[in-house]
Amino acid sequence: MKDNKKREIQQIALDLFRQETYEKVSVNQIAKAAGISKNTFYYYFTSKEELVRDILRPELFIDEDVIIQLSALDDPLEQIHALNESMIRYFVKLGKPIVKVAFRANLNNEFPIVEKDNYHELPMIMKITMNFFKRAIEAKVIRTDLKAHQLMALTGVILFGVLQMWASAPRELDLEKFFMGQIDAVLCVKKA
Repeated sequence: MKDNKKREIQQIALDLFRQETYEKVSVNQIAKAAGISKNTFYYYFTSKEELVRDILRPELFIDEDVIIQLSALDDPLEQIHALNESMIRYFVKLGKPIVKVAFRANLNNEFPIVEKDNYHELPMIMKITMNFFKRAIEAKVIRTDLKAHQLMALTGVILFGVLQMWASAPRELDLEKFFMGQIDAVLCVKKA
């Protein structure tokens, strides 16, 4: 219940940010549009920045329907590609202005890119992703000189670098095509 209300407040805020810009929207405006008090807003978020930063949690990139579709794929490389495409669609849906704000709000905080083998503390989506990478390494359809968690971390770094370029580029950039090209190059995927 709490998570549903939190997501509802976020969605209302994101809509307001698109209409007015992040800088012009106040916590009071968000609370009023959400039909809650300012105190209730602060029950869910400590600040407007936290609200935006919270959208970068990995478990929000992929919904349950996508996970079910990914599970139906046999090829681990197809699973990795489909997962990455889904993440890109998430950020495109948010839009460039929101992604810029999210990055700015996130600068002083670490994004949970996996750097250690502490598999049991990972969010479920990251565990699923780790399995895709492990299977792809075992099938030798991606590079085998690095471990799954290292390749997953590299993918995360590339994702955020490409998103930063996309959000701040003065010209249009095909985010999905650019990101997937970078990922394939790092994973050493051979084109058929």
